[in-house]
Amino acid sequence: MANITQPNKLSANADSLDEATILLYGDIGESFNGGEEPQNTDKEFLKAFRALDGSVKRINIRLNSVGGSMYHGNAMITAIRNAKSEVHGYNDG
Repeated sequence: MANITQPNKLSANADSLDEATILLYGDIGESFNGGEEPQNTDKEFLKAFRALDGSVKRINIRLNSVGGSMYHGNAMITAIRNAKSEVHGYNDG
């Protein structure tokens, strides 16, 4: 299964065929904290999400973010709405 891990960025892990978790921690899109590199872009999220969607029964998305770009967020929301897998969201902070 997909196993994507980067410090301070999006992380995805599938422990079984039943369930996978995506950690979406940090700013969405461009950083609001003066960082030069985007934190969690729509492209990174879609790559991880599509690798899991349909191959596991349930995807848990755990979010801890101060906010970010609506353009990146809209692409993420569209992918979640069109998911083949059951998707559950959790607000971690």
